[in-house]
Amino acid sequence: MKKMILLFLFVKLLSCFAGADLLDDVLISSNTVFPSNSTSCSGAGTSTTFSHVFSSTNSISNWAAVNLPYEANAFEIDMTHTDINQARNWTLRIGKGGQIVSFIVKPGESIANQANGKAIWNDLVQQMVAVTTEESNPSFIHGSGVYANDADTLPPFYNPKLAMKCDGNECGIINWGQQAHVPTPHYSPLLFYSRYRDCGEGIIQYDMALYHFGQNQQEFNYFNTPWTGVRTSTFKDILLSNTSGALNTVNNLGSWGADSPHIHNLDTTGGFTTFAEEVAKAGDPYEFPFCIDTTVTDTNDNANTPCLQEEDLNVRFELVVQQNWKTTQTNHWETYNLPPESTVRMKLCNLPVPIKLGAAGWGRPGSGSVELTNNRTNYTFTSIYVIHFCWAGKWTYLHSSVNASTINDNFKDGDKILIKYIGTDGKGDNQNGLTFVHGKGVEWKEDWQRAKSRVRFGTTNSLRDGTVFTTNMIGQLKRGDVYNSRKFIITDSLSNMEKVGNRLKDEAFEEVFDAGFYGAGEVITLW
Repeated sequence: MKKMILLFLFVKLLSCFAGADLLDDVLISSNTVFPSNSTSCSGAGTSTTFSHVFSSTNSISNWAAVNLPYEANAFEIDMTHTDINQARNWTLRIGKGGQIVSFIVKPGESIANQANGKAIWNDLVQQMVAVTTEESNPSFIHGSGVYANDADTLPPFYNPKLAMKCDGNECGIINWGQQAHVPTPHYSPLLFYSRYRDCGEGIIQYDMALYHFGQNQQEFNYFNTPWTGVRTSTFKDILLSNTSGALNTVNNLGSWGADSPHIHNLDTTGGFTTFAEEVAKAGDPYEFPFCIDTTVTDTNDNANTPCLQEEDLNVRFELVVQQNWKTTQTNHWETYNLPPESTVRMKLCNLPVPIKLGAAGWGRPGSGSVELTNNRTNYTFTSIYVIHFCWAGKWTYLHSSVNASTINDNFKDGDKILIKYIGTDGKGDNQNGLTFVHGKGVEWKEDWQRAKSRVRFGTTNSLRDGTVFTTNMIGQLKRGDVYNSRKFIITDSLSNMEKVGNRLKDEAFEEVFDAGFYGAGEVITLW
């Protein structure tokens, strides 16, 4: 495999003479690139078709106007599965960089709307990412291409395609991964292998591989396998499988960021995560975390005072607003696309259950709201977005249906706020789901791992209409190493997701090995 890959650039120069189709066939079909297919993926027969002819999906996808002119430039090939069960129909569009730039299922487009003019089908798309996490000089190789503002080129520059073969029920593509941010002092020593296999029943086997062919000693140590942005307006809700294989609705989604509340080691899950169009949400309150801030320093004389409660201070769904500490309006509404002058800040009294500083918010605009009630007076106001539970250890930032002075007028020191999510009725059982089968992290403690693999998700700016979802391999990829994984994507009725996810969860895996570990590769005769 190593010798084969090192010849790629030379081979591509000669491919027009040697027969490009034959060369692609050998490179993509080689068993040294990917292992044998899952026993659960026998193939979809004649239900898979391909098209090299671009046709805009904008009537369905509703791409953001800023990037719509470049839709055709991102296109490489369409792969379509046609099923008698419409919930299992899909069209997957592979981009020039090997990334998934569109994935149309029964409810509509599932890839984010591409509203960031600097990221033209190279950010909130489905792709692999490899990073070196040196703070002073990180290396960041995208599985799609270069950010447009960095390259200063339009149309955007995507990862060069080295080989592609699409026939039968699968499509494989090999691309030379590029540094996402340029100029850069770093090389781009990674080849990205992507294979999409139609297994029937709405199931796609998604194989990913990275090969480090560089001549320097640069190591990569953090990976998104994959990274994607799921269209929020198509799939509003997330359900995470538990270790028993049951799906549980994630109510407190939270925004994407360093303190995202949803980072879960794979071994704490059931092996799969599901997006739903809209699930019913009960009106009962959710668990609400509390701040703790007791330190008085020369620069901080506003430490919280003890709560005036006789009972156990760890009371569910309660926080206390300090009267006389004025809530203030901030510019958070701009960042989170909330109504102008709608965000307030509340300082909490001291409670004994600390949470991580800067922990992110509750819900998101347009997906229900939170009702906050004074337990003493029954005064109630609503919030469509709790932006931060506990900023800097002492502040809650939230959208409010009333202004700051009204909140101060209606709450006194020691008052309890009861918090309840105002849910929706959902779309019932007759709705689609989109599931990522990532496995349960059984590989932990292999010598190439630095930490347990994990799943992570959170909201973004609502203008981008995307929920970030990724699985992270936290390990090492050195010169001559290969990362390889098998995962699955499922589109089907939501009611089938637990059954299919549990069937496939043990078929998902990831590994790192030396090139040539599974064999020396094949001899390619050029003429």
